[in-house]
Amino acid sequence: MQQYLVVILCGVIFVWVASRWRNLRAGDRTGDRTIDGDAPCSYSVNRTSRKDVGSVEIAIPMPDRFRFLIRPEGMLDRFSKQSGLARAWQSNDAAFDVANFVVSEDEVLRTALSTDRPLRDAIVALLQGPLVQQVGRRQLGCSAQFLWVTLDYPVISRDLDDVAVARALAAQVVPSLQTIRKHLEADSHDTWTHRRDPAQRNRWLISAVVLAIGCAGGLAGVADLLAAPGVQVGVQTLQSHALQFTAPVAVLLAAMVYLLVGRGTRTLGVLLDVVCIGIPGAWLLGYFGLIAVNQRLDTGAAMPVPVRVTDLRVQPTRRSTQYLVTVQGFAQVPAAQTLRVPQVFYSGMEIGSCVTVNWHPGRLGEIWRSTLRETPGACGPASQ
Repeated sequence: MQQYLVVILCGVIFVWVASRWRNLRAGDRTGDRTIDGDAPCSYSVNRTSRKDVGSVEIAIPMPDRFRFLIRPEGMLDRFSKQSGLARAWQSNDAAFDVANFVVSEDEVLRTALSTDRPLRDAIVALLQGPLVQQVGRRQLGCSAQFLWVTLDYPVISRDLDDVAVARALAAQVVPSLQTIRKHLEADSHDTWTHRRDPAQRNRWLISAVVLAIGCAGGLAGVADLLAAPGVQVGVQTLQSHALQFTAPVAVLLAAMVYLLVGRGTRTLGVLLDVVCIGIPGAWLLGYFGLIAVNQRLDTGAAMPVPVRVTDLRVQPTRRSTQYLVTVQGFAQVPAAQTLRVPQVFYSGMEIGSCVTVNWHPGRLGEIWRSTLRETPGACGPASQ
């Protein structure tokens, strides 16, 4: 159960970190290619492992006057507004506000969307209109000097190369991007500053802290797998202490969210980072840190205990085969223990064989195992 929990937590962290990295990359035009013609733009095409077109970003130059993200409102966006986690962003156009979720606290953008009806219509046409057939959703973003749109899983032939894919989609979306740019340029002539939306920078500050905790927890698990002196058997105290370490970290991260981001359009996203990366990472860091202390700082003498093998089994997995030996319990560890052993060791075993296990008391009082060796005759005569 312990191993499955660790694998699940590491998987959640990995998947969420990958999604955060994609969001961080969104709007970054480094490495993009450009196309000229009737719809000049820069583009980035990402393909799936099966070479299907996974997502396409089309961008056009834009003076650095706005920073925002607008996407069709999803289930989590509605939940954040209805639950009070986030403050609803209103443009005074009910149809626009219901259909779209604006990630920004910029009052200049709010004024532009509230007063410029053609701008709202152009955004709706781009995000909800039948411009491109898609399986996924679209999102419109404005970053430093670029206005861009992301199209997830557009319905387009996988046989087309990236340039052909970009040209086909750019012909449909670039005119809309140009219209939106024209209205945004008319609505504000001021260069962007972080004072207009301090939550944007604070959001990435918190995400950096959360990602650091998550990565540290994952690396602690890898370090335990590769370099731990032995195998931890007793875990109850360690798991309890890991929870005690995680609780104040979770409270501190939540406090950072509400102090630095507040109840705004980014609140739910940052809280999800905390829940899916920060808290699992803190638990893994605390748990594997305690295992390291329990084993590496253990000054107690090893307890070599001869025990008999009660069961042998081979367990095929997706990428390898595990060889498992079950041995009797003893005074300090009454329950039978199933131990993973190398194939060479397993091949010489049979039920009733005698092996000696080196048990250690643990610095924190949780017993752990270091070595296992075959010791014929050490268990005395076999019971009939």
